[in-house]
Amino acid sequence: MGFNPIIHQAGSKRFYFCYLLLILSIANLQAQSNKQLIKMADRCMEQGNTATAYMHYSKLTALQKVDMDDLLSFLNAAIHERQMEQANDLSLLIEQKDKGKLPEDYLFYKAWYFHLLGYYDASINTYKNFIRSASNKNPLRSKAKDYLLSCSYARRNNTVSTGVVNLESITELNTPYDELRPLFSKQFDDVFYYSAAGTKSIGGLRDEFGQSDMAYGSYNFDMYKAQKNSNGFYVSSSLSYLLNSTSNEILAGFSPAGQVLFFGKGDRQDQLKIYADTFNQNIYQRDLSPSPYSSLNQSFTLLGLPVFYSDQVILFASDQLEGYGGYDLYISFLKNGKWTPAENLGPSVNTTYDEISPFLAKNGKALYFSSNNPAISYGGFDVMKAVFLAHSTSWSDVENLGQPINSTGDDIQFVLSADGGSALLASNRVGSQGGFDILNFQFKDQIQEQWSNISSSIFGQSTDLGDQKVAGDYFDWRPLFYGFNSELLSNENQKYLKQVAQILMDDSELRLVLEVHSNQVDLLPADLYLAYQRAY
Repeated sequence: MGFNPIIHQAGSKRFYFCYLLLILSIANLQAQSNKQLIKMADRCMEQGNTATAYMHYSKLTALQKVDMDDLLSFLNAAIHERQMEQANDLSLLIEQKDKGKLPEDYLFYKAWYFHLLGYYDASINTYKNFIRSASNKNPLRSKAKDYLLSCSYARRNNTVSTGVVNLESITELNTPYDELRPLFSKQFDDVFYYSAAGTKSIGGLRDEFGQSDMAYGSYNFDMYKAQKNSNGFYVSSSLSYLLNSTSNEILAGFSPAGQVLFFGKGDRQDQLKIYADTFNQNIYQRDLSPSPYSSLNQSFTLLGLPVFYSDQVILFASDQLEGYGGYDLYISFLKNGKWTPAENLGPSVNTTYDEISPFLAKNGKALYFSSNNPAISYGGFDVMKAVFLAHSTSWSDVENLGQPINSTGDDIQFVLSADGGSALLASNRVGSQGGFDILNFQFKDQIQEQWSNISSSIFGQSTDLGDQKVAGDYFDWRPLFYGFNSELLSNENQKYLKQVAQILMDDSELRLVLEVHSNQVDLLPADLYLAYQRAY
């Protein structure tokens, strides 16, 4: 058969026409797909659900054709989720698409990107440029000023503490989603518990009312047990089906002996009620009642869930009670089956910013918590420490625990092990697998305040709730009397000196001056010598 150029030409035209239609169809489908993805992602961003928003944004194709405002929202979600490589690519693309003037908010996200990576000089300069160029009505200006203050603190305190000998992310448990509320087991050294929201969560993606929502929903939290295997790696297992459900279940604490588990439960993460599980194997006798915890408050938020110092003393954070601004820390006691009115820990601990995640060491005085006060933070929430000084019923100055415990991200929910040799916390710092991850670290020296319980008081309340009193109202400073030719360290004086020693240990800034007096029954030189010896 001979070659037919006319037929070939007609076929060629039809081929190229069909090919063009195919290309246009694909482009149209991509445009429609991008439009729908952006619509879903934008709605998630409005709800503060950056994880699901990032999931939608990351499916976009032909990013060069995406509008500048949508690229900026994608950048925002990427930085929130600590996807720094994606954020860098988006930043380059935005600058390439720039037609002479970058979007006003771009400089803020660029500065935040530098800040999270620890490039403090570049971050400070970029924050300043944003503040100078942004309109006074831009809501990011106040945040930029706070972050600028944090950058300044971080640059001045950019050293790593030698007190932490090992810090690691527990990679076998962490996921691109949130792992929060780590709690050491009360009974086993190689076990801890935590809550996680991710693809393994019962019920999948849910809306704020607990209904399935694959487009705009987020994963609810379930509770898990993590235990080391023979190879030294943690293996995770979900807690009982009696506990986890399609709602959020988030750990709060254990009773002192570990026989009762307290947890928050609810469809919404800002409306959690406290439940108690007694671990009874007989499901008909298993107590999951919220009583008497309903007498404390109707509900808690994820950031405000109570921490159980004991089953009679809790600390929690709230932004609903009267306080100093944002979330404040409070304490409450169980008395006669009901919780006492929440008591604010005061302005020495609480600020106009947010204070959350309290953890009280066993001595009942050393309080660890997280604060986003930019004057003493590397960025976001940092773990702080304050010590209650019983003799003066006041708090010591708040101290930032420094690096590597803290980072330029959010570092929250710090807890010490029973022996004070290690700790766990949740952090969304750069290098995380996404969202919050659980970090584990060991101290060079054990934290002594975690060795034993106190026997006198917790802040302003007695631990003997039947006999409440103010701790350390006033200390009776009196002389140490001794008779002629008798021992200074009598039983009574030894008891008194132990009290004085405790006060000095509580407040390292106090100084004690010893003065010795004599009634001169012997010759003056002899009296002076004996008095000096007793003082020494």
